Amino acid sequence: MFFGWGGVVSLYQGMSVPQTLMIAFLTGFIAMLGVAYLFAQMLKMQESGTVKLSNVIKQFAEVYLTIPGHESGKGKIQVSVEGKIMEFDAVTSADEIITGEKVQVLEILDENVMLVQPIG
Repeated sequence: MFFGWGGVVSLYQGMSVPQTLMIAFLTGFIAMLGVAYLFAQMLKMQESGTVKLSNVIKQFAEVYLTIPGHESGKGKIQVSVEGKIMEFDAVTSADEIITGEKVQVLEILDENVMLVQPIG
């Protein structure tokens, strides 16, 4: 588009054909560089959406499904990580922790299993 309009304006100003082609080429090239720059800047704004699990350690969470005591089974917790509420499996070395109680994440045992302790 800029190539075309650069040529039209140049011809309207009475420039020769070689001058018109040079101006049309330059305006088109500069416009192309501008669009490429804008796309590059927009690509920098995207996020991966990946949450770092290490950010869960020492966070406070709420028990979603009862966690059996003494690491005899798994329950579930909900924890806020990087502004997102996430759900993880959880085990505890303490006594049973019932739904609704607050816990603190101590360690990541597996990709989706957290070791927690009751608060208080």
